[in-house]
Amino acid sequence: MAEEAGAISHAPAASRLDASAEDWKAVNEDLQKSCRYVIKNLTTGDRLKIRVVALNAGGRSAPVALPEAILVKEVAAK
Repeated sequence: MAEEAGAISHAPAASRLDASAEDWKAVNEDLQKSCRYVIKNLTTGDRLKIRVVALNAGGRSAPVALPEAILVKEVAAK
């Protein structure tokens, strides 16, 4: 990821959709410089659809969603 004069080359923004809901909800308020993001405060057993957009000097991308809902599972702490 390259930065020139403080410009962010890409800034992923993620949103989620509960399988039973109709409206997407943003999961991060601040833009991220990383392509990784942990979505916190989820409920085990929920099914979520996830989509992301990228923002860079060329503008905002179209949203891209995973093809299927993800099942939220408990993850042991490292």
